[in-house]
Amino acid sequence: MVAEGSMTPEGGFTATNVLAKHDENYIPKEVVEALKARGEWRPEATGN
Repeated sequence: MVAEGSMTPEGGFTATNVLAKHDENYIPKEVVEALKARGEWRPEATGN
């Protein structure tokens, strides 16, 4: 993961951009839910 942003005066970090690496089978939860709602979810196609 790589995060771009700045430190806050309190010592925290506020990210303005986050880049994360994942494997080729990853599908965001929102996409899975949308596919299920449309009746198009095929878990056998993703290996999940």
